[in-house]
Amino acid sequence: MWQSNWRFWTYAKTFLMFTISTALFVASMKPIVVSAFTVKEFIVPKTIVMIGDSLTFGKWENGSPELNLSDRLKLKYPFHTFVNLGNNGDTTSMINQRKEEAVQYNPDIVFVWGGINDISASRTSEEIQKDLQEIHNFYQELDYQIYAFTVTPRDNNSPQMVKERFELNDWIESKENEFAGIIDTSSIISDPNNQSVRKSEYKDGFTVNHLSDSAYKAIAEKIIIK
Repeated sequence: MWQSNWRFWTYAKTFLMFTISTALFVASMKPIVVSAFTVKEFIVPKTIVMIGDSLTFGKWENGSPELNLSDRLKLKYPFHTFVNLGNNGDTTSMINQRKEEAVQYNPDIVFVWGGINDISASRTSEEIQKDLQEIHNFYQELDYQIYAFTVTPRDNNSPQMVKERFELNDWIESKENEFAGIIDTSSIISDPNNQSVRKSEYKDGFTVNHLSDSAYKAIAEKIIIK
């Protein structure tokens, strides 16, 4: 009997000493602070459809440029999807006729860049505005954000054509409140000493209107996707 009591008190003493030692050890430890973090910004991937003419398409038989605008933007915004619906030779009336092509991609944003071929075909600014307004209205009704691009120079345009381009660009810029953004490609590409022609470094070297790789790089740097 006395042996059982002895074992009990031995176990009890050992347990008590273990408990006290553990308590003292824990009390001596410095608290570990786990700091929480807050994600201030979460990037939501977006689909951007780019519709326009050859300047949007940006690839020609001579192999230039190395990277067109959609290529440049894919590098700048790798988490977004860019769909290039540029078509060589399109006027704004042609773009207007095929504007529904963008819908299948369910875009968040649509880039609309056209007008240079209209100017060269001697269409008036008012005629081009009508087509562009119909395109803009269509996308706005679908709740797409619109980025509008001003029209760049064609080096051999007549003075009247240059006048029509200036008027068209003024109209585009006057609609600023209707768009998520305006990309003033005309100011980027035009020679500051003669805004009827391209800067020499932005010429593709083969045509009177197409753009070089450095031109697309300059445009892409100005585009901020919100």
